[in-house]
Amino acid sequence: MKCPECGEKLENGARYCNKCAAIFPKPLYEEEPEEKKEIAEVVDEGAPEEENAQKKYPPEIWLYIISALIPFAGIVTYFIYKKNNPKVARNCLIISVVIFIIGRLMN
Repeated sequence: MKCPECGEKLENGARYCNKCAAIFPKPLYEEEPEEKKEIAEVVDEGAPEEENAQKKYPPEIWLYIISALIPFAGIVTYFIYKKNNPKVARNCLIISVVIFIIGRLMN
């Protein structure tokens, strides 16, 4: 590994140059360290981004139950989830509208 400023030969992982005193914000490596390679492999082997994104939201069954018990909550849920999880948003809206109509017909 060579210093980008003066060209002096550096040790792998150097944070500064002994000759020109250049300081590097990140350690310089010829190759990526083994630890970082292992971490990158674990991340690549993990679940796809879509699955990780869906884990951030509560399970759909709870959203459906809340939409059935409180129709207004189903409408609010629709607007909250319509961009990130359109299928769940649509289902909550449908459940809340159907329950609202059934409730009005029963009165």
